Amino acid sequence: MNLNTGIIIIGFFLLGLFTKSYLPKYMEEKGKNLATKEDIKGITEKTEEVKVQFKKEFHDFSSDNEFKQEYYHQQFSGLYSKLYSIISQSEYYRYFNSLYGDKKANFDEYPFFEVSKSTKKEKSNLFTGEILQNQVIEVNDSITGFNKKELCDYIIANSNLASRRLLKIAVAYRFANDHYSRSETKISDKKMSDGFDKEELRLIRELVKIIISDYNIVAKKLKLDYNKIEMETGLFQHEELSSNTIKY
Repeated sequence: MNLNTGIIIIGFFLLGLFTKSYLPKYMEEKGKNLATKEDIKGITEKTEEVKVQFKKEFHDFSSDNEFKQEYYHQQFSGLYSKLYSIISQSEYYRYFNSLYGDKKANFDEYPFFEVSKSTKKEKSNLFTGEILQNQVIEVNDSITGFNKKELCDYIIANSNLASRRLLKIAVAYRFANDHYSRSETKISDKKMSDGFDKEELRLIRELVKIIISDYNIVAKKLKLDYNKIEMETGLFQHEELSSNTIKY
């Protein structure tokens, strides 16, 4: 065997070792590198998709939250503040009566108090002093205006701001109030009249409780002062009317 032949054999031997050992490892590592680049590209694309989706959802969430906050503000200032003030006048009368009146007025039996005012107007003979005519005139002012009819009419007039249940009860109450025994349009059927009397009392009771609860719910959503007990029970808390609980 000459030198050239030996060199050729050694060359093929080394090439075989390279092909068998090093080349597969090299190709494997190369494949890993290629796979890694493809993965990175895929991850980058997915990341961009997530960012776009997150941005869209965050925008939708922000817009929805902004709309709700604006709506809560309109509910509070345009509806529930006035309704709550009407209830507060009625409840103060209950509180006052419990301190200075003959007996306590139970909420279930007397859920709402209306204040009425009247004045007498007399006509008399200037010469004899004889009274010719007596006339009782009903006084309408800001206090007498806080009544059940005003309560109901105001809710329906601002139905776009009322909660679903409040609106339902207000519409039902208006119908019952228009037909119960103390209304001007009462019906003659005794059974129906008794039914309207029961419904009038039940519905005004529910109406008062919903207003008290809703007012505090909306106040809480706006991060304003609210009463947790009133929110959960719908019952006016008279303790806050006492001078002992007022904080300055």
